[in-house]
Order: sequence, then structure tokens, then C-alpha cells
Amino acid sequence: MSQPAKLSLCLRRRLESLEPRKAAYYDGTAARRRQILDEVVAARNALLDEALSSGLAKGESQEADRALQEITAYAARCDWILFDTVALAAAGASIARKIASDLAPRLLVYHSFRMMDDVIDQHHDYKGGLATALGALSADPVLSPAASGCNQLTALLLFGHGLRSFSGDEARLAWSTIGGALLELFPASETTEQRYQTIVEGKMVSYGLILYGPLIVDHPTAVRAQLRTFLATSFRLAQILNDLGDQEDDRLHRRPNYWAIDTAEAREDMFEAELGDLERQALDLAAPVAGYALSRVADLCRYGLHMLERVGRSQS
Repeated sequence: MSQPAKLSLCLRRRLESLEPRKAAYYDGTAARRRQILDEVVAARNALLDEALSSGLAKGESQEADRALQEITAYAARCDWILFDTVALAAAGASIARKIASDLAPRLLVYHSFRMMDDVIDQHHDYKGGLATALGALSADPVLSPAASGCNQLTALLLFGHGLRSFSGDEARLAWSTIGGALLELFPASETTEQRYQTIVEGKMVSYGLILYGPLIVDHPTAVRAQLRTFLATSFRLAQILNDLGDQEDDRLHRRPNYWAIDTAEAREDMFEAELGDLERQALDLAAPVAGYALSRVADLCRYGLHMLERVGRSQS
């Protein structure tokens, strides 16, 4: 298992240089971010209730009601995914209610993909932390026999409900996400750089762009292409950092992993070059989007350090 040595120093130095920029951006947008977050959560919850009630009305049975409660609680546990989304939304011009209306159906589709992935990979929690819907349902002795089926069918329900609001481009991103997941199910005898990038572009990048898409178009036309490129690159680098903690599990299940494609040194050099390019992309964006983008780079560095610490603990 690779634990890149130089990477920790690179991430730490970059984080130290970017933290003041993030602090300034977050301080300046605190009130707007709170307002947007409240509106988005309320809109998501309302649409979630609508979607769930179309499949299973409350009062059908005590077990069904408990399952609905677990799915709703799971969505609330996933609110952490909104923090970065809201940070970008704060840089735009739209009012909070419009942002919430646009994001709610995309969030249902985003949740549906995560729920299906949890069943495929049997994720009962996220990196030993928050329980997934599958994990919560499986932990209940009464609901456990139906946990997998409930998770998958609920995911289909949310996917269909959210997809009704999608544009043609967003629908293509959804198909790409599914295609990437299917490709990952059938491991090749040897993972090449091209195959790895195809899977990541299909899964992490495409479904990230689904969620962030309405926020991209909230900016002037001249900024949109740059912002989309920045976000797509950042989603790919986030997956690479996530791979740090999944090396042993991916090896056992023959799943592709960035850090297993070449030597640790070659991987580190390539990643550090891409991270530097991402920061340059952030600096090229116009204010206030640049403030958000630099904050996201800082968060990636912090996440990378967290994953390196996790790898270190598992090896000790």
C-alpha cells in the first residue's frame, strides 16, 4: 500500500498559504451562505417527502414508517455535501429561493446515485463515520431483511423524481454516471491510466457536475466554461485523494485505484502538478468566484491530509 511521502508536505504548505484566502471568503459570505443553506435544506426536504410519498405513503405499516424515517434521516446526515455547494452559490447573483428550487431535484438524483453505490460496494458507513441509509436499515433487526431492496427502490424513486427537471445535458451526465459505475463493476486484468480516467470522468466528475450545474449558469457566460473546467478537475482530484484510503479495499475487490497504476513517486509528481494547475485555474477566475475556488483547493488539501493520516493509522 502506498503512502506518498512528499505529498503530505505539498498539501500542508499549500493549505497554509490558502487558509487566509478561504477565511476571508467564508467570513464575507457567512450570512448569505446561512440563508441559502436553510432554503436548500427546506426545498430538498419538501421534494424528498413528495417523492417518498409517491412510492410509500405514511401509515402503510410501522415497518414502512420506520424505513421512511431512516431514509429522511440519511438525507439530513448528508447535508455536509451542501457546504461547498452553498459556498459556490454565495458567489452568484440569484436569490436563495431560486437556488434552492434549482438544487432540490438535482440533490435527489445525487442522493440516489450515492444510495445505489452504497449497495454495490456494501457501504454501511462513510469511512467509518456517518451511517449510510443501507447501514442504518441493516442495523435495525426488523428492517434488515429489506435493507438492500429498500435502498435500491428508494434510489430509483428519487432518481425518477429528480430527473423530471433535467435538461438534455444533465440527462447525458446522468447516463455517464451510470456508465462509469457499470465499467467499474467489471475489472480489467490491468488498470491503465486511460481506463481509470474514464471511470472517474463517468462517476465522480459527471455526478458532481449534475449537482453544481445550476450554480455554474448563475455566472456570466464568460466565466462558465472556466468554472466548469475548474470544478471538473477538482472532482477528479478529490477522487484521487479518496483513493488514498481505499487502496487495500480496492486491491481486494479488484477495483481501479490511482495509486496502484504506477510507482508512488510517479503518482505523487503527477498529482502535485495537477493540484498546482488547479490553483492556477482558481486564480484565473474573476472575483468573487476566485474566492470560492481557492477555498475549494484549500479544502482538497485538508481532505488529502486527512486521508494520509487515515492511511498512516491503518499501517501502524
